[in-house]
Amino acid sequence: MKKLISFLAVVLLAVSFAFAGGSAEQATTSESSDVVTTISNPITIEFWHSFSGDVQLPVIEGLVKEFNDTVGKEKGITVVPVAQGSGPQLYSKVIGAIKAGDVPAVAMTKVIYNEDYVTADASVDLTPYINDSEVGITDFDDFFPAFQEESMGYSKEGIYSLPLAKNVDVVYYNADFFAENGLVPPRTWDELEVVAQKIYDLTGRAAFGYDNLSYLFQNLCYQYGGAYTNNKGDLLFLEDNAWLEGVTNYADKVWAGIWRTAGEDYFFSGPFARQTIMMYVGGTVESTYINMKGPEFKWSAAPIPQANLEDPHALSYDHVIAALSLDGYTEETYAAWEFIKFITSTEASLKITTGTAYMATRNSVLETEEYKTFIANGGNDALKAATQQKDFLFYEPAFTTDTYSTSTLSTEITTMMKSILENHVDPQTAMDALVNALK
Repeated sequence: MKKLISFLAVVLLAVSFAFAGGSAEQATTSESSDVVTTISNPITIEFWHSFSGDVQLPVIEGLVKEFNDTVGKEKGITVVPVAQGSGPQLYSKVIGAIKAGDVPAVAMTKVIYNEDYVTADASVDLTPYINDSEVGITDFDDFFPAFQEESMGYSKEGIYSLPLAKNVDVVYYNADFFAENGLVPPRTWDELEVVAQKIYDLTGRAAFGYDNLSYLFQNLCYQYGGAYTNNKGDLLFLEDNAWLEGVTNYADKVWAGIWRTAGEDYFFSGPFARQTIMMYVGGTVESTYINMKGPEFKWSAAPIPQANLEDPHALSYDHVIAALSLDGYTEETYAAWEFIKFITSTEASLKITTGTAYMATRNSVLETEEYKTFIANGGNDALKAATQQKDFLFYEPAFTTDTYSTSTLSTEITTMMKSILENHVDPQTAMDALVNALK
């Protein structure tokens, strides 16, 4: 792991020196006085993204076309969408483009990836555009609070992304089975234990699982009164035993057989659609996969269980959008801003939400008649459950230390959780192994 982190650090350092020019002249901070807000001649820029499939692609390509036909046509901007595979594949291609000195003007990314672009002086601080009296926006505070904080949560001061297609975990449950057996979706981990035991008694099978074990760990840290990390990479969860209480309580139910891990299924959408498990936690986008795997299957969703309903916490994650430039603020950067402003607007966010099952990012989306009608007509119960958690969302900080990064820590957390839940390793012993692996 140390070799991997060292290699990444060397790559980013080399990129930074190669393209930052000592970095002062090309730094993209809010103090820059060289912000470009006009376009002299018609311009074409690329938008690199990782949307895919018959559900997501038509939505995003439709929005790009709408931009080109409206704002783009007015201002002389043409955006070309370029699908670059999965999220990690897109990240690798952007890193390659930075090293080659030819980056796309705008890219879909995740905060943990964009932090690397920020470190390499390739991601543009959007603050001057946001605050500009002519081309800026006045509704930044319309984004959910966690998304505002996330946009400013990088290692450098500024706003280096805006929320694009965000996710939060929800509890999916078999609506018919729950109704037939007089069950209600659990609000707390204690209630979940009771409901799961009843389901186990009825079916003889484990009743519940959690898709992403790293997300589970982060939620348990906060819900049991602790914390996870910060943008310096400090392991805040080691400062108290909140994680130990949460993980131990969770592991007890898995070891007892009433809860389970995904195992060879990797995700629970398949077993859930086959009705071999009656409830599980996964992101809102999982709803599209459940519908594909079980078209006639009737499911519903609720917010994730909490340790304390008076102090709730839920992790938000997934995609943001960023402007990239190796030359500071250019006409291409301004064109990227106009596209970012458009695709993160209330109208575009509404279409992304109702079209792809990523959660809404703005309060104003929830107030539109289209969204209210969509939810009222049963368009997607997962989205309804997601926005019920909007006021207590938190985000995973992005960081790179000398020995580990956000992504490597997340991988080690997943390995630790599997060793505990599947191999019955003592939680403290597993944590000691994790800390040793990060050294």
